[in-house]
Amino acid sequence: MNKAQKFGISVSILVLILAMWIAFPLDKKLTLGLDLKGGLDLVLAVDTEKLRESTLNKLKIKLKSEFVTKTLPGVVIKTNKAKDPNSLFLDISKLEQKHRVQLETILDKVEKITVKGSCNTDNNIIVTLSLKNSESQALDKALLIIRNRINQFGVAEPLIKKVEGRNRIQIQLPGIKNASKAVDLIRKTGFLQFNLVKRIVSSPIQAQATMDEETEILLKEERVTRRDGKKTVEKIWYILEKDPAMTGDKLSDARQGFGGMTGSEALVYLTFSGEGAVEFANVTSKNVKKQLAIILDGKIKSAPSIKQPIMDGSAVIEGRFSLEEAKTLAMVLKCGSLPAPVKILETRIVGPTLGAESIKRGVMAILFGFLAVMIYMIVYYKFLGILSVFALFFNLTLLAAGLAIFEATLTLPGIAGIILTIGMAVDANVIIFERIKEELRAGKTLRASIEAGFRKAFITIFDANITTLLTAFVLFQVGSGPVKGFAVTLALGILASMFTALYVVKFFILGIVNIRKLKSLNI
Repeated sequence: MNKAQKFGISVSILVLILAMWIAFPLDKKLTLGLDLKGGLDLVLAVDTEKLRESTLNKLKIKLKSEFVTKTLPGVVIKTNKAKDPNSLFLDISKLEQKHRVQLETILDKVEKITVKGSCNTDNNIIVTLSLKNSESQALDKALLIIRNRINQFGVAEPLIKKVEGRNRIQIQLPGIKNASKAVDLIRKTGFLQFNLVKRIVSSPIQAQATMDEETEILLKEERVTRRDGKKTVEKIWYILEKDPAMTGDKLSDARQGFGGMTGSEALVYLTFSGEGAVEFANVTSKNVKKQLAIILDGKIKSAPSIKQPIMDGSAVIEGRFSLEEAKTLAMVLKCGSLPAPVKILETRIVGPTLGAESIKRGVMAILFGFLAVMIYMIVYYKFLGILSVFALFFNLTLLAAGLAIFEATLTLPGIAGIILTIGMAVDANVIIFERIKEELRAGKTLRASIEAGFRKAFITIFDANITTLLTAFVLFQVGSGPVKGFAVTLALGILASMFTALYVVKFFILGIVNIRKLKSLNI
């Protein structure tokens, strides 16, 4: 055995040992996909109508704050859904001429709007602010926020992506045990706002009687225990200022804690920092002794009185939460609010039992395929057949190591790719062995026939495998999750089979022939 053969065999053995160390135990190294592990599959869409309303509301708050900061009196902000649901209208009929240029400067700095009309004509003009198309940006933001929420939820290997061309979000959560909790976490908008309370009434008739254009009504239901020990639901109608004094978009932290009158109630502590803390300090300074309603997703959680200005940017949400509810709420607020509510278009739950059955059938298919190929190769090619079986085991070990290294997710189509790899790996060996037989029939020596057989088979094997490898690459680029799983195992299997067929088998055949000084082979 020459140095080249010794080196080739040594490298092959070292690669096999390294691959086995990386790949095994398989159950701990491989990540299983949704179809094998079970879990939750969702398709979501952003509610475009609510997105429009939410964006207009935020824009209205921002402009109102700018007008107050720049002491710009005489501008009235209105909406008109019947006339144009995508616009705000600025009535500047009472705005003095000297403030018109200042208004234009403010509008020029606001993003995602176009200005219709002019601020420099007569006093009866209305300036219309039309929103630019923001659905794509909203989808990107929703994708990021949902990913952050799920990461904190602790789901291993989630799939969260946009469905191209459909403005949809697909979410796959393999192995999740509490599907309803996950859905609730994902669909929470998490929009936090603070509205000043004008008054509180105990009946809807009183509420309607005290309504005007600048206010809105929100009902809060509380479970209370009466003196006789019976529990009842108390209904309170809050008359609120329609425009929020502040929103939660500048929230820097939210955490679950305990407090309240008993000291053991589950609460959510909020923290604003930087610009948010300054804004919260201004709101609380100007409204001492007033009630400030803390509203989450359109529901009043609490309405504490402002006893003194809050300068450190802290607030507390009380809502008779359970510990789990408080933790979830803190998680949602910390990750940020969705740009608009999301609608669940499709829901599919794969049970763990079905996934386990898929794994069992997939493993059986691989074993039966391996066994059938092994019997055929040994019966037909004798000694070389035994070497091809060893190469096939080598190939599958490299494939498992590759899946572990790249942290690929194994799916049911991925198992199909492994089974296809078994056939393709043996196909390369068959081509080589037939070339060796042709050279032997031509009268060449055994060593010369082996060298010529590998050399002549190389081009055929390379061409066939490289075209399949390109196909796997295309499938990975344009395919969905399961198709990508098939493409990954197919590509790794092709690379492994080329290495084992053209390198490992060659050096082992030549090494055995030289050690045993064989002049012929029974093939």
